[in-house]
Amino acid sequence: MLTRMSLLFALSAVAPVLPAAEVTQIVTDLAYKADEYPGSEYRRGVDQASAYVREGRPSAAWNVLQPGMLYCDGKRNTETEIFYSVADKAEERELRDRAPPGTTVTFVDWACPLTYKQAAFLAIDTNEPERARALLDRAEAIAPHWADVLAERAYLTGHQGDWPGALALYRKAQALAQRYSASAQTRALILRGIGYALVEAGDLDGAAQAYRDSLKLDPDSEVGKKELQYIQERKAAADRSD
Repeated sequence: MLTRMSLLFALSAVAPVLPAAEVTQIVTDLAYKADEYPGSEYRRGVDQASAYVREGRPSAAWNVLQPGMLYCDGKRNTETEIFYSVADKAEERELRDRAPPGTTVTFVDWACPLTYKQAAFLAIDTNEPERARALLDRAEAIAPHWADVLAERAYLTGHQGDWPGALALYRKAQALAQRYSASAQTRALILRGIGYALVEAGDLDGAAQAYRDSLKLDPDSEVGKKELQYIQERKAAADRSD
């Protein structure tokens, strides 16, 4: 009988073993130059932090993120200036257009949301949910179109037992991922998160559909396959008990 995988493994969303370099690769695959906006030099810190995490050195990972965090913390919004990280020129135009009149919009490299997200990984790993939320708040403020941040928040919300809240956040992340290129490669992961939340809510049919949809995007995902198998076995067990 298959037992369900742990939440951390099933979602593969914020587990500290996830290489930040994998996230960086998603970003650098997008159609814009890594050095187009200031702050690109801090991407190296995210990559190094990822390497330290894989080596089981969370303190070293945290330390190497500090220069990037210091830089990005200096880019907080004010009444007269707003800072953003964007994936393409379409996002840049959209964010410029929606800025209040008289406000300066300044763009910084994707290193900032990546740094905050990696730091949130570490905070979750050390059981500091409020610190993680604050870091995700910073990531969302500077990269409001990045669905990954909402997916991380959804994971954290579910991990604390609020599955309806987690599902709502996953749905919002899904909408962003469908609209914006920066999150296109996260769509399958978000669907797996939706599936997991629906299982927790008792909606096995809805969960199975979410996992099937995720496998259309990521057919090699062992997580998706095993979760579908778990759902099928759970439904079969319920039928036998009737």
